[in-house]
Amino acid sequence: MLLAIEPLFSDHTHAHANACLLEAIALGCGDEPVAVAANPNHYAHVLSVRPGLGSRLTYRPIEVEAPGGITYARFQRHMRVLLQHVREFRPACVVCLAVAPETLFACAVLRLRHPHLPIVAVLHGTAAAAGWRSRDPRHRWFDHRSAIRVAVTAGIRFVVLESYIKHTAVRLKLVPDAHCDVWPHPILEDERVGQTPDLRSDCLWLGFLGFAKRQKGFDDFLAMADSAASRGADWCRFRLVGALADRNYEHALANVTIVPNVVERANFVAAVRALDYACMFLPDETYRLTSSGSLLDAVAALRPIIGLDTPAMHEMFQETRVGYLCRTLDELNDLIANPQALFDVSRYRGFQEGLRAFGRGRSPMELAQSVAATIRKAVMNGAR
Repeated sequence: MLLAIEPLFSDHTHAHANACLLEAIALGCGDEPVAVAANPNHYAHVLSVRPGLGSRLTYRPIEVEAPGGITYARFQRHMRVLLQHVREFRPACVVCLAVAPETLFACAVLRLRHPHLPIVAVLHGTAAAAGWRSRDPRHRWFDHRSAIRVAVTAGIRFVVLESYIKHTAVRLKLVPDAHCDVWPHPILEDERVGQTPDLRSDCLWLGFLGFAKRQKGFDDFLAMADSAASRGADWCRFRLVGALADRNYEHALANVTIVPNVVERANFVAAVRALDYACMFLPDETYRLTSSGSLLDAVAALRPIIGLDTPAMHEMFQETRVGYLCRTLDELNDLIANPQALFDVSRYRGFQEGLRAFGRGRSPMELAQSVAATIRKAVMNGAR
């Protein structure tokens, strides 16, 4: 028996990635049963992404606290959830699909009580906070970086969802190289486009994907749309395929249209496929330690990228041409004002081939081998 726990999310956040990871875990475990403990609403979103997944899993509902701060109460809840389900299922391995500091401290305590129980922690999203530390030593005792170090000492194995994240985490001395594996951020096979999409010949649709917030570069997207309007680049139309994270943005959308009803996954995928280019910025302060699911949505749809050449984008695509990555916003604005480049069909096809190559090896079936290898390593280390 393998036990997977999602202790953080009660909505659709990371539901797509979790559906892929759970399927990869189920496939990687072969005939071994897999139990899942997750919030009922989040689990419903997971099954909406992959309806047939439920028949492969034994599900247990858990309550999840609202996000915000690092609290002793959350540590206690995560500790109770781990202990309860380890007692019930006696798993050969525990996989935490996402972790907060409280989760990692709880996992370290669990290892003290069950020293041979292998635990794998997926640093999905929340690891980005490990790149910053408070000046207050009282906070530093319990922050993300301290929690990761305690978990490393306790023998917990880590997983990140892109190679560049591992490079960064090792360089920052968050995790030892030997204690961290990479599962490339997954893509569902049935969400990949079949035939290569054509480029519109008259008016291009450029889209920002996911939550619209400064930390994801939405301010740059707005500036790009406003620059295109001021320069008369009427061959471009700008769309938000997602939701506003800040209502203050409502007053800045003169040149951006919000695509409605994209909370439903099928509508989101259809809206991405309706674009010609996906606009990605991936600021270093946000994405040096976390992956972008929206980027992989663009990859699955074979929608070339227009964005800034940030460290995350550069390291992922330094050997693969997947779109126009500019060094500055001024260069980006000049690109948008250049229809000869944007409507170049031959170059567009080349970008799509680059996206197709980058997307290989990311299906749950392909990831199953990586998942199985990580679990084997964790089990071998736990047995020592």
